[in-house]
Amino acid sequence: MLAEKLIPARVDRGVVVPFFLTAQDYPWLGILMEEIDRFRGRPRRELGERLRAPMPCATPFMKCRAAAMVLLQLWKAVEDAVVSPVVAREAVFAAAAVRPGETRECVLAEVASRLETSVHDLEVALFADLPNEKIVRTGHCRS
Repeated sequence: MLAEKLIPARVDRGVVVPFFLTAQDYPWLGILMEEIDRFRGRPRRELGERLRAPMPCATPFMKCRAAAMVLLQLWKAVEDAVVSPVVAREAVFAAAAVRPGETRECVLAEVASRLETSVHDLEVALFADLPNEKIVRTGHCRS
Protein backbone atom coordinates (compact mmCIF):
# COMPACT_ATOMS: atom_id res chain seq x y z
CA MET A 1 0.00 0.00 0.00
CA LEU A 2 1.29 3.44 -0.89
CA ALA A 3 1.32 6.33 1.52
CA GLU A 4 -1.27 8.95 0.61
CA LYS A 5 1.39 11.48 -0.45
CA LEU A 6 2.77 8.96 -2.99
CA ILE A 7 -0.51 8.21 -4.76
CA PRO A 8 -0.42 9.86 -8.19
CA ALA A 9 -3.68 11.79 -8.48
CA ARG A 10 -5.15 15.23 -8.86
CA VAL A 11 -8.26 16.88 -7.46
CA ASP A 12 -10.70 18.13 -10.07
CA ARG A 13 -13.71 20.09 -8.74
CA GLY A 14 -13.56 18.26 -5.42
CA VAL A 15 -13.13 14.81 -6.97
CA VAL A 16 -9.90 12.82 -6.67
CA VAL A 17 -8.82 11.63 -10.11
CA PRO A 18 -6.05 8.99 -10.01
CA PHE A 19 -3.38 8.81 -12.69
CA PHE A 20 -3.53 5.21 -13.87
CA LEU A 21 -0.68 3.47 -15.65
CA THR A 22 -1.38 2.93 -19.34
CA ALA A 23 0.42 1.45 -22.33
CA GLN A 24 2.09 4.84 -22.79
CA ASP A 25 3.90 4.26 -19.49
CA TYR A 26 5.41 0.91 -20.49
CA PRO A 27 8.64 2.32 -21.99
CA TRP A 28 9.68 4.29 -18.90
CA LEU A 29 8.43 1.52 -16.58
CA GLY A 30 10.74 -0.91 -18.38
CA ILE A 31 13.63 1.50 -17.95
CA LEU A 32 12.78 1.95 -14.25
CA MET A 33 12.78 -1.84 -13.75
CA GLU A 34 16.12 -2.13 -15.56
CA GLU A 35 17.59 0.66 -13.42
CA ILE A 36 16.48 -1.07 -10.23
CA ASP A 37 17.74 -4.44 -11.47
CA ARG A 38 21.21 -2.95 -12.08
CA PHE A 39 21.57 -2.64 -8.31
CA ARG A 40 21.14 -6.35 -7.60
CA GLY A 41 23.90 -7.37 -5.20
CA ARG A 42 24.64 -3.80 -4.15
CA PRO A 43 23.70 -1.90 -0.97
CA ARG A 44 20.19 -0.52 -0.80
CA ARG A 45 21.75 2.89 -0.08
CA GLU A 46 23.15 2.99 -3.62
CA LEU A 47 19.77 2.08 -5.10
CA GLY A 48 18.10 4.82 -3.05
CA GLU A 49 20.63 7.36 -4.31
CA ARG A 50 19.98 6.29 -7.90
CA LEU A 51 16.21 6.53 -7.53
CA ARG A 52 16.52 10.08 -6.19
CA ALA A 53 18.38 11.10 -9.35
CA PRO A 54 16.60 11.82 -12.65
CA MET A 55 15.76 8.84 -14.85
CA PRO A 56 17.57 8.55 -18.20
CA CYS A 57 14.28 9.26 -20.00
CA ALA A 58 11.25 11.49 -19.52
CA THR A 59 8.97 10.17 -16.78
CA PRO A 60 5.87 11.55 -15.09
CA PHE A 61 7.28 12.36 -11.64
CA MET A 62 4.37 11.20 -9.46
CA LYS A 63 3.78 8.00 -11.43
CA CYS A 64 7.47 7.14 -11.45
CA ARG A 65 7.83 7.71 -7.70
CA ALA A 66 4.78 5.54 -6.99
CA ALA A 67 5.95 2.78 -9.35
CA ALA A 68 9.41 2.77 -7.74
CA MET A 69 7.86 2.38 -4.28
CA VAL A 70 5.71 -0.54 -5.45
CA LEU A 71 8.69 -2.24 -7.11
CA LEU A 72 10.81 -1.80 -3.98
CA GLN A 73 8.12 -3.56 -1.96
CA LEU A 74 8.42 -6.60 -4.24
CA TRP A 75 12.18 -6.86 -3.81
CA LYS A 76 14.02 -7.09 -0.56
CA ALA A 77 17.34 -6.18 0.92
CA VAL A 78 19.17 -8.84 2.91
CA GLU A 79 22.07 -8.95 5.32
CA ASP A 80 25.03 -10.36 3.42
CA ALA A 81 28.20 -10.65 5.47
CA VAL A 82 30.89 -13.29 5.91
CA VAL A 83 30.94 -12.53 9.65
CA SER A 84 27.95 -11.65 11.81
CA PRO A 85 27.79 -7.86 12.18
CA VAL A 86 27.31 -8.20 15.94
CA VAL A 87 30.39 -10.44 16.23
CA ALA A 88 32.42 -8.12 13.99
CA ARG A 89 31.55 -4.99 15.97
CA GLU A 90 32.18 -6.68 19.31
CA ALA A 91 35.59 -7.95 18.18
CA VAL A 92 36.66 -4.63 16.65
CA PHE A 93 35.56 -2.52 19.63
CA ALA A 94 37.13 -4.94 22.13
CA ALA A 95 40.43 -4.96 20.20
CA ALA A 96 40.43 -1.16 19.93
CA ALA A 97 39.70 -0.80 23.65
CA VAL A 98 42.75 -2.86 24.72
CA ARG A 99 45.03 -0.96 22.28
CA PRO A 100 43.98 2.70 22.53
CA GLY A 101 46.93 4.05 20.53
CA GLU A 102 46.73 1.51 17.71
CA THR A 103 45.73 2.64 14.21
CA ARG A 104 42.41 1.67 12.73
CA GLU A 105 44.16 -0.37 10.04
CA CYS A 106 46.14 -2.40 12.57
CA VAL A 107 43.06 -3.14 14.70
CA LEU A 108 41.05 -4.22 11.65
CA ALA A 109 43.92 -6.38 10.35
CA GLU A 110 44.28 -8.12 13.72
CA VAL A 111 40.56 -8.77 14.08
CA ALA A 112 40.22 -9.92 10.47
CA SER A 113 43.04 -12.40 11.00
CA ARG A 114 41.46 -13.69 14.21
CA LEU A 115 38.07 -14.09 12.49
CA GLU A 116 39.74 -15.68 9.43
CA THR A 117 38.43 -13.15 6.95
CA SER A 118 39.76 -10.21 4.93
CA VAL A 119 39.84 -6.63 6.19
CA HIS A 120 37.41 -5.68 3.41
CA ASP A 121 34.91 -8.37 4.44
CA LEU A 122 35.26 -7.33 8.08
CA GLU A 123 34.53 -3.69 7.19
CA VAL A 124 31.47 -4.78 5.18
CA ALA A 125 30.28 -6.91 8.11
CA LEU A 126 30.50 -3.98 10.55
CA PHE A 127 27.53 -2.31 8.85
CA ALA A 128 25.82 -5.20 7.04
CA ASP A 129 22.78 -5.25 9.32
CA LEU A 130 21.95 -1.57 8.83
CA PRO A 131 18.87 -1.16 6.58
CA ASN A 132 20.62 0.94 3.91
CA GLU A 133 23.68 -1.32 3.82
CA LYS A 134 21.70 -4.50 3.25
CA ILE A 135 22.15 -6.01 -0.20
CA VAL A 136 19.38 -5.70 -2.80
CA ARG A 137 18.00 -9.03 -3.95
CA THR A 138 15.66 -8.56 -6.87
CA GLY A 139 13.02 -10.90 -8.10
CA HIS A 140 12.16 -12.25 -4.66
CA CYS A 141 8.82 -11.48 -3.13
CA ARG A 142 8.93 -10.34 0.46
CA SER A 143 7.61 -12.75 3.01
